[in-house]
Amino acid sequence: MDIKMIVCDLDGTLLRSDKTVSERTLDVLAKCRQRGIKFAVATARSKFNLEKVMDEVMPDVLIYHGGAVAMANGVKLRESIMDSDLATKLMASILKRGATRFSGESDEGYFYYGERISYADFLEGLGLEVAEIDPGNTSLPPLHKIGAIVDVDKAKEVLEAHPEVGMIAYTGESWVRFALKDATKWRAIEAVAAHLGIDTANIAAFGDDWNDVEMIENCGIGVAMANGIDQAKAVANFVCASNDDDGIAQWIENHLRRVGS
Repeated sequence: MDIKMIVCDLDGTLLRSDKTVSERTLDVLAKCRQRGIKFAVATARSKFNLEKVMDEVMPDVLIYHGGAVAMANGVKLRESIMDSDLATKLMASILKRGATRFSGESDEGYFYYGERISYADFLEGLGLEVAEIDPGNTSLPPLHKIGAIVDVDKAKEVLEAHPEVGMIAYTGESWVRFALKDATKWRAIEAVAAHLGIDTANIAAFGDDWNDVEMIENCGIGVAMANGIDQAKAVANFVCASNDDDGIAQWIENHLRRVGS
């Protein structure tokens, strides 16, 4: 297989259940880089929630906020962001449908309604703007993503008035994520591949959840984790061992002989 870049989701994929990366996986990824294979992380997390992981895996490419932002070698290659008017209208529509908690996030700030979590304190400590929302008197700034604890069927009603917006409900979580439709991991991968001069046919993508399905299906090699959802496995070329069983490392060692040797 002529793989020129490996793209990995984090939670449930590269990270084990205890949120660590195994030494075996780190070793295999280091060997990949030594052989000229680029490594990318593609996550729903913000870049501020990645410091420890980034120090360990040292990716060439970082795709975060679920694909809203893509960076390579410290340069921002792509950004998909909701303008202030759309973000504010979405907030009102989501809260109107009974959301018990709400958060909006960009690289500049974090805005929330409901319980204040430790993550807000962490961002505030970094010097970012953190503000509690007054639903009746708040105009939001541009945002990469909005998250809410809201009934999924109610959340779908929000999309009817905003066809430019997409929604993802994560497996095992009560949060629903809203962002522009093109704020996906696959669209970010396309932008990165074009910048680096890599054909997407030469990219292997690993993932486990709904926001990974598109990249698993469209990259040259799509690999779903054994612990992943059925929808990811259905579109994958391969299903590897689980995130707790070094699935990524095993697959690379078995399929890319020049790395595993």
